[in-house]
Amino acid sequence: MTQTTSEIVNVLTNMKEVFKGELLGLAQRTTFEPIYVEKTEEKWVVDEIKYLQVNDGYLKGYLLNSYDIVSRVHETESLSVKREIFLLENGELLVFNHIEDCFEESDTWFTFSRRELAADQTLTEKEFASLISILAGELKNSSME
Repeated sequence: MTQTTSEIVNVLTNMKEVFKGELLGLAQRTTFEPIYVEKTEEKWVVDEIKYLQVNDGYLKGYLLNSYDIVSRVHETESLSVKREIFLLENGELLVFNHIEDCFEESDTWFTFSRRELAADQTLTEKEFASLISILAGELKNSSME
């Protein structure tokens, strides 16, 4: 039996609704932290931090997934660019590019981090599959409590 295009679209729409519902459920059980846009560290201690501001406060999120896009490591320096997916308090997802530059100077390590909103907020198939796996794990953990 073959499925019609409209049947496939209905299945995908239902999957999106279930996924959205699960994200909202997770948002209700999660502790959210302000999302920083810039951070400076010296000897692994935060010196300065700037958060994403919205209206009268900070944008808060929960990091669901992070993976390297680019990573370069040398003895006294490392640079990484990651793609990060945050769950927001309202159940929405937000994608960032996170650039982190670490280097050693006079036996002291410095780290500069910056997050930028990704121009393309679309999730890849791999990211979507990963989030489904993460949600399944969260659901399993919450049912055991």
